[in-house]
This record gives sequence, C-alpha cells and structure tokens, in this order.
Amino acid sequence: MAHSNGKPDEETVEQIAEDVKARVGKAAEQAREELADVQTQLRELRRDLVNRALTARDRVVEELLAAAQRIRSEGQESEDTETIDKAAEIAAGLEHTARYLDTRNLEKVGEDINEAVQSNVWPVVLGAFVVGLVIGLLFGVARRR
Repeated sequence: MAHSNGKPDEETVEQIAEDVKARVGKAAEQAREELADVQTQLRELRRDLVNRALTARDRVVEELLAAAQRIRSEGQESEDTETIDKAAEIAAGLEHTARYLDTRNLEKVGEDINEAVQSNVWPVVLGAFVVGLVIGLLFGVARRR
C-alpha cells in the first residue's frame, strides 16, 4: 500500500523487488536451458559435419586411387615410353595425394593447405590448372576411343 505522501510503503517495495527477482531468475533459468540446448545442437552439428567431411575425404581418396589406376592403364596402352612414364608419374602423384589425405586428420590437412597456398600462391594455382588439364586430356582421349 501507499503512504499518505504518495510513496509506496516498504512492504510493497519488497514485494515488487521479490517479483522482479523471481522473474529475472525465471528468465535466467530459461536462458540457461536454451543455451544448453543450443550447445547440444552445435555439438551434434559439428559431429555431423565432421562425419560428412570424413566421408567426403574417403570418397576423394577412392576417386584419386581410381583415377591413378585409369591414368596408369591408359599410359600402358600407349606405345610411347615418354607417355608411359608421364602417366606413371601422374598416377604416382595422385596415389601420394590419396595416401596423404588418408593418413591426416582434417585439421592437419587444412593447416597444410593454408600454409602451402600462402607461401606458393601462383605455383599452387598453376599446378592445379596443369593437373586438371592433364586429367581432362586423358579422360577426353579415353572417351574418344
């Protein structure tokens, strides 16, 4: 209740304070629960993303090994020893890359890629272009047969 001077009495102030404390406590508890839910969802999402990345890595390793085998086979069909040697060299590089990916965790691969790109931007771009071009040419020759 209010005093005759228009100010609330001490009991009313305490009730209001207790009500505010209860509401703040309830809101804080809800926030903690929601935070816990979000943290759980983030852990599940991270686990799912890691699993997907590992599955993708395994597929890439399989594809690299299959491409190496196809390149080596195509090279062996050639009569030219230089073509055979280049095909074997490219296949060995693909197999090396597949082994590297298969034996490293995702964080290490990411660190290595960042380091290599930062220190050798143009050679990395040129190397990727050349590898893509060679693989494209080899598969193009295989399709024409």
